Amino acid sequence: MPEIVSRPAAIPPVAPASDQARARLGWIDTARGLTMLMVVLLHADIVAQAMEQQELAVTLFNYLLFPLRMPMFFLVSGLLAAGLMRRPAGEVMRRRVLHYAWLYALWSLLYAGIHAWALRDLGPPGMQEYYNTIEGPVEALLVTWNNTWFLYALMLFFAVALLLRPLPPAAQMAIALALAVPGVLEWGEAIGLPVLDRFYHFPYFLLGILGSERLRAAAPRLGQLRVLLPLLLCWLALGALAHMVRILRDPAVVASLSLLAVPAGLGLAIWLSRHLPPLAAPLQVVGRNTLAIYVLHTITLRVLMALVPQPEWLPGLILLPVLTLLAVAVALALGRVLERVPFLFGLPGATRRTAGLARA
Repeated sequence: MPEIVSRPAAIPPVAPASDQARARLGWIDTARGLTMLMVVLLHADIVAQAMEQQELAVTLFNYLLFPLRMPMFFLVSGLLAAGLMRRPAGEVMRRRVLHYAWLYALWSLLYAGIHAWALRDLGPPGMQEYYNTIEGPVEALLVTWNNTWFLYALMLFFAVALLLRPLPPAAQMAIALALAVPGVLEWGEAIGLPVLDRFYHFPYFLLGILGSERLRAAAPRLGQLRVLLPLLLCWLALGALAHMVRILRDPAVVASLSLLAVPAGLGLAIWLSRHLPPLAAPLQVVGRNTLAIYVLHTITLRVLMALVPQPEWLPGLILLPVLTLLAVAVALALGRVLERVPFLFGLPGATRRTAGLARA
């Protein structure tokens, strides 16, 4: 594994990827698209619970996805960040740390205006209570139980990864695992600083950075059915067992199951990209536009869940996934329009490429 140094030599401009390279690595966007759908489905389930319209099967499915959803999202985010992390520290600070700091502050304020003011009366009381509760500035830094926490986590992860960069890779991973311990043991929440628990996901992110080349080389083997199917079956079987003994959401159990779930999720993304291109293609579109969908889906989801009536013939088990897909599609379309506003998806004055609209 090549060592990542803190002050790298000048790096020549990266040539545009060939069509063959894009096809070969399309599974990365497929994986991101899958995780984005999982995130929106989870939020749809949470809102349904707030509205006292919970579908137990959807909730259980979301519980089973805990070892996959955010671990794979952060792993792939690190994988895509590996090249940038070899560039000068100032560039990393500007293009990622300040980038996500700006987005977190901006969208936290926009959510306060949109949800707690413009849409404050939309939906039943449970939905209003869920969306209209806004954190104050101190809570937004120390608690982060909000719908933009992923942006804050990425800001912290890039900053810490930058600080660790001069160390050998093994030392970096050891520190990352140590930083994850409070999240595994839920110490942050216990002492009133839940932000500490966000580092639970940091090892996945750093592994994506440090192991980028090896992961890209080894991952295609996960798409072979003789590898993929055992991984899926073991993950689901152990997840079902954990549910039976009521420990499925325990952070240590989730971390353990992620050792099976993440390779299985990557393998599924690779298999879909190889064998079901018509299904993988829309997932890749979602995966290339995760930032816009992430920040906009809570708005589109709220509007849809408040205004779309449930037909008597359509069970909630089907309605929630349908609303999830609609919320993603509308957020994607809205993002295409709003990307013309330069500061919504990146630092003011940054180019679209520098802002990283697609690769957030």
